[in-house]
Amino acid sequence: MVLHRIVTAAFALLLSVAAASAQSVHTLPVGSVFEGKVAFARSEVPLPPGKWTLASAGEEKSTGDLVVRLPFANLVQIDGSNLSALVTIFGTLSDDRNGWGRDANCDRSDMLYAAADKNYRTTDQWCSYVQHSIRSWTATDQTPPKAATLFAYLRQENVKKPWTMLAAATRLVRNGEFIAVTYEVDPLRHGGPATKIIASQTSEWNPQRIQDFPAHRAYADKWIEWSKPLLDSVKEGFGRTLRVAGLPPFPKMGLAAMEVRLAQVGTRFVTENGGFRVQAAEGTAVTMVNARNLSLQWQVGGLVPVASNRQIDRDNAERILPLKVGNKAVFERAATVSAYKWRHTMEVVGTEILSIDGRNYTTFVVEDRVEGLTQAQKGFVMKRTAWFSPEAGWLLRLAEEQLGGEPTTLNSWRVVKIVPPGSG
Repeated sequence: MVLHRIVTAAFALLLSVAAASAQSVHTLPVGSVFEGKVAFARSEVPLPPGKWTLASAGEEKSTGDLVVRLPFANLVQIDGSNLSALVTIFGTLSDDRNGWGRDANCDRSDMLYAAADKNYRTTDQWCSYVQHSIRSWTATDQTPPKAATLFAYLRQENVKKPWTMLAAATRLVRNGEFIAVTYEVDPLRHGGPATKIIASQTSEWNPQRIQDFPAHRAYADKWIEWSKPLLDSVKEGFGRTLRVAGLPPFPKMGLAAMEVRLAQVGTRFVTENGGFRVQAAEGTAVTMVNARNLSLQWQVGGLVPVASNRQIDRDNAERILPLKVGNKAVFERAATVSAYKWRHTMEVVGTEILSIDGRNYTTFVVEDRVEGLTQAQKGFVMKRTAWFSPEAGWLLRLAEEQLGGEPTTLNSWRVVKIVPPGSG
């Protein structure tokens, strides 16, 4: 409740300074830009922070015995050339039947979240739900105008469209007035995990399977937490003017804290000038064989390469696990055949999406400052940055930069292809 009050107060202020046209958004020209909220018929609909572009708008006619004009509007946020978020508004002022107000999703038990008024009164209903949406973006002559016009806009603007998005929706009907508002995000554009399975029943986001995918479950929980105050406010405030407190930013949590799961033995990570093959994996250490058939053990989930004549303080090093943004570890590494010692100061500084062979992988970005501790090392300082993918089970990129001391050979590479065991 405290969090809800803070969010409500903060974004009530946001909406108080954000201008919205009094003219219904469905009558305005495509390309119009909005912030804060938009007018729709006799309602006001809040927009999450940032600029929103009107991608399509207009009216379509209902089917059936009673012909009703149904205004609609689609607003988008585009990240580079990628569709990042979508708000769809749909409604009517003159339909007194319950067909348009009652969404079949509201009576389903396999939602990530659902709440509904289970009565079937034609004049007073509501339902809200959260679910993943899988969409084919191919428009046909049979596609309703509210979808076809959106598809056409995205094609015209050469926007890349995600197959899977997370949706939070609310649908209300009262005294013949109906409105549906759906907020959607591409989790990948907001720090969430990648979606590899494009099928509703087998998707990582499916409520029956999501428990097997910790990163997806954690992000879905954040999305539900974000959605509930909004959906409740819309329900409670629906009337001649839809008055809501506003929205907090879309969840951008990065990956959830995760235990390291190493790649399977036999997996090959092909780089621009060679690559590595997993020879052994046990606990948080993986042994890789490079293109010259030389093996090296990478400890702490693959974050620290440790030669056979080196040893590290593993207890302190593994304080960075499970991986989570903000986690830190300070530890020492020492040579067994000399007096050389190094201090590592390691931190998970963020997440980043890397594209490899046509697929996106969300990675933890881990920075490691390595300092020589003996006089003989002559002020050696190096910064090593590693990109670890929980999905791939190892590093997808490594970058080394020398910051002090005599020049030494640096090791930097990027994976361009991942070959599963037994695939040649």
